[in-house]
Amino acid sequence: MAIISKTEIDLNITTFREKNNLNLILNYLFILFTFVLPLSHRGSENIFIIILLIFIIRGNFIPYIRTALQNKVILAMSFYALTHIVWLFGTEDIASSSWVLKSGLFYLYPIVFISFLDYRFIKHILTAFFLGMLISEIASYGLFFQLLPASFGYYSSYTDPTPFFHHTHYGLILSFTLVMIFQDFFLKKENLSTRIILALFFLTASINLFITGGRTGYVLYLILLYAGALLLFKKQLIKMSIAMSIFLAIAFTSAYNFSTLFQDRVNTTTATFSKIINQEDKFYNTSLGARLVVYQSALGVIEKNLFFGVGTSDHLSEVREYTNINRPEIKHLSNAFFHLHNEYLSIVVQFGIFALIIYLNIFYQIYKYKQENTMLRNMQLILGVAIIFFGLIDIVSNKTELSLVLFVTFISITLLTPANQSIKNFKEKKLF
Repeated sequence: MAIISKTEIDLNITTFREKNNLNLILNYLFILFTFVLPLSHRGSENIFIIILLIFIIRGNFIPYIRTALQNKVILAMSFYALTHIVWLFGTEDIASSSWVLKSGLFYLYPIVFISFLDYRFIKHILTAFFLGMLISEIASYGLFFQLLPASFGYYSSYTDPTPFFHHTHYGLILSFTLVMIFQDFFLKKENLSTRIILALFFLTASINLFITGGRTGYVLYLILLYAGALLLFKKQLIKMSIAMSIFLAIAFTSAYNFSTLFQDRVNTTTATFSKIINQEDKFYNTSLGARLVVYQSALGVIEKNLFFGVGTSDHLSEVREYTNINRPEIKHLSNAFFHLHNEYLSIVVQFGIFALIIYLNIFYQIYKYKQENTMLRNMQLILGVAIIFFGLIDIVSNKTELSLVLFVTFISITLLTPANQSIKNFKEKKLF
């Protein structure tokens, strides 16, 4: 019979306390991470580096990784990250491949997050995120009313008062936030004061969406609110559809009449569609028209590389070469693009059709995931819908923008269950 010495017992207790304290620190850092996420890319990136270092220092990370990969959503994301590494072999554009690879590795974030996140911290994490979004919204209004210098905004202009991030990605995170506020309002029926605050936040954030220039945000607002309402009131489908149609009609009509920028974006989009449909001369010299012809060039490249693609990051050079040969009159457009403005085309051009199946499997696993918490389940599905639609008009896997980090961060949160209690002997207390 083995004899355990007092020294060994003391060492085990010390190790347990140290890991417990590190898990506590990691959860507090994650709260800070979600607060900073809508405010600063550099800030959230630096916090993640600290989280990753502590994850490594905590040690014994192989069992954590093994446990995380038992989750089918995380496993699906990991397979997609792996495609970026495998297709790196033979690439010709080494400089760009580093950027694409780093973006692909973001899909491994959930392995780190799920190893320490504590289910009891969820409300604090979401509160921190909402506070970050509130500050972002205040900054946007500060630009709109010219209370802040124009240089404070992403575009350094009062014309489009979008703070911190590109308006396409700001529209995504703002529409996602709005639907989560919408969900919270109807799920938290017992607290009147909280519901009043949520209603005011929803109103001001909705206005904020329409005074910024992200057309993607307008579309997602429509789609996600319908999706959120469907999840809440699926047993009252007809009443819900009528109520949401009336509400959204009022919201969009009001926005068109009172927001000059929204009106301009709608009119420009309508005129562009008219040019595209009628195939007017040089219709491609518009934002949507340019994307359309680049899509056509991408499809031309796919035709010759359907199964295995052209390799990590070689997609832009291949699309440009195809355009220069087949559509020389628009080569200036493809040369000006830094990405294909479509996640699905980008995947197939780089990695082939099998990689697209691997990517879509992420959303299939999200759909199949068993989450008993209604709020987390709804968040999971809404985020999935948001990213699927966002990928049709822009790139999700972009490490320098909000879409990718928003996706991997909040999917990680929605995978938590009451069994995820990484901090032992933790006494819950009010943080905010």
